[in-house]
Amino acid sequence: MNSIMKNIISLFFEKAEHPVKPLMYAQITVWIGMGIASFPVLYTSRFYWMYLMLGTSFLLNGIENYLVKETNRRGYLIWFICALLFYLIAAEDYFFI
Repeated sequence: MNSIMKNIISLFFEKAEHPVKPLMYAQITVWIGMGIASFPVLYTSRFYWMYLMLGTSFLLNGIENYLVKETNRRGYLIWFICALLFYLIAAEDYFFI
């Protein structure tokens, strides 16, 4: 089981300290999308799309920390909780405001 995980990590990362493309490109895409989405909703009260993208960015960061850092894997919980909070804020903004 451990070798399967190491094979998956070797697909996405060169070394443990240097993350390679897929997650970082996804994060950059989410941040650019959040910047573009901020213009139409700048003068409205509907920011749920930006909260969803910000939560996804935090979630991708947590996944990256979980896969790369094998010594301290508890750090991903902070990113997961932040992502969950932003998802809840987005749901509240979409349904109740």
